[in-house]
Amino acid sequence: MIEAAIGRRQPQGVARRMKAWESGRAVLRRCGADRRCLEQVLDDPNADWFAREIAAMNLARASRRGDANVAERIAAAYSVRNADARVTMAWLAAHVMQGERCPSCAERLFEVLAQERDTRLPKEFQLSVLMARYSIARLREPTSHVPGR
Repeated sequence: MIEAAIGRRQPQGVARRMKAWESGRAVLRRCGADRRCLEQVLDDPNADWFAREIAAMNLARASRRGDANVAERIAAAYSVRNADARVTMAWLAAHVMQGERCPSCAERLFEVLAQERDTRLPKEFQLSVLMARYSIARLREPTSHVPGR
């Protein structure tokens, strides 16, 4: 469906901007719903940040609620070097757990923040740091209000 929409004739500017999405589209074509393939992309620190983000989103979508293994893998991918992808990784780790505790997930996020404590991240990374701190708190202590419970 995505490929059909992209394949239609588009203005040149749109087609040029969509080339940046190619790594994510390649993950969708190669992996589909194959969890192992998605895990490999997510766990690969040398993979393109967008490919890892797409893998994280699809792995979270395919996982069951409270799957600590998936949440920890996503939390470990927080070290990706793109500010927007970091927000996604931090948020997704807590979202997969749906209010349940995951101390190892919180520790993964905290480790990255601790390693970067003395660095001066660009201002674009502020939201990702705040989201990581928010998720660390949610993962360390269960939330009292979880929709659907």
